[in-house]
Amino acid sequence: MEYHPDRNSSADASAKFIEVTKAYEVLSDPIRRAEYDRLRKINEELRKKKQSQRPPTPKQPTTNNQKPKSSPVSQKQKEERLRKLMSVGNVKEAEILARQIVAEDPRSALSYAALGDIARSRGDWKLASKMFAYANQFDPRNDIYLRKHEEMLDQFNRTEISRHKQSNQDGRWVSPVVGTVLTVVAGCFVAMSPEESVFAKGTIVSSWTVGLVSMLFFSGAIMGATLCLADYLDRFEVTTAMGRISPNLLFLLLGVVNLWVAGAIYIVVGGLMRSFSITLSRLMIGLVGVVVILTIGAAGSQAIDPYEVLLWGGSVVSAGALFGWAFGDGLRG
Repeated sequence: MEYHPDRNSSADASAKFIEVTKAYEVLSDPIRRAEYDRLRKINEELRKKKQSQRPPTPKQPTTNNQKPKSSPVSQKQKEERLRKLMSVGNVKEAEILARQIVAEDPRSALSYAALGDIARSRGDWKLASKMFAYANQFDPRNDIYLRKHEEMLDQFNRTEISRHKQSNQDGRWVSPVVGTVLTVVAGCFVAMSPEESVFAKGTIVSSWTVGLVSMLFFSGAIMGATLCLADYLDRFEVTTAMGRISPNLLFLLLGVVNLWVAGAIYIVVGGLMRSFSITLSRLMIGLVGVVVILTIGAAGSQAIDPYEVLLWGGSVVSAGALFGWAFGDGLRG
């Protein structure tokens, strides 16, 4: 109140009021206060280490037989490499580099954001929320970090509530089971529908009917929405905190082209990088299950070729899942 602009007309009152307000926001938040204390301890240790070091020896002139030492990699160069590693999905090396940068510069917001994205891909919502909070603390002008922190904190709270309900015999399995039942109903409709194909002969989907396409999209949307509402899927996002396209969205877009190709790429890349997303793994299992159920339904039909459904049905299912996931995420707030 001493420096409040309404009560203090001095020239530096406003700046001091803002400074005090920011300090209060940090110290009143247990997470941010703990990080502030950690940084103070690190800075104190670095200061003592510098004081205990001997003065540097005079630089020796280089001779013809001596090669000048290469200049150390700057913090900016390391962060740029971190961006590239995250953009190509090399999560393992990116995590090592991010932790190295944080050890050298505990105020690197970009490194905390990368660690947040990595924790998010593994389904560790609490750690992701913590990392995004650090990133926002050291780069408060970046609204993305704050939004990601709030999303992950909300996701963590929802998961904890769902686990509590599960202990009370009201588990998260209800929504996916309802989605599976509706998919089976859709498969029965495909098997009994008397419709004729509306596609030209000789095409890869020459036996498909309007009802089949509708059921494929409907089942994909139901599966995406129910998995989302049961908190088996992450929040729907277009870009990550690092500014790259979300791997989840990229997978679904590739699945619209061909689900099996998208799945193969996901397995190969995840195996090489030793990093699998828990959300994508659950979504992949759900979509494959939808395709299998509707393929069985097509096998019971006299007009629809089940092999066409098995090979290309995943494209329509992925498009439906994209819509259902976004819709379900909107419903859960």
